[in-house]
Amino acid sequence: EYAENGSLHNLLHNTLLAYTTARAIKWAQQCAEAIDYLHSMEPTPLVHRDLKPHHMLLFNDGQILKILC
Repeated sequence: EYAENGSLHNLLHNTLLAYTTARAIKWAQQCAEAIDYLHSMEPTPLVHRDLKPHHMLLFNDGQILKILC
């Protein structure tokens, strides 16, 4: 899947794109939901051992955050 908006790290460090506190809170919520999903997988939970902004991809003009596994 192509992440047209790149990673969260790129957005925070390499672009001049402004983001709001509300959007940052939404990203944090989406990240928490994704980790909860991975940890509750059956029969074997998946533990992401390298969670960082480099592995958080943005889609739909930065509205959707997905974790790269």
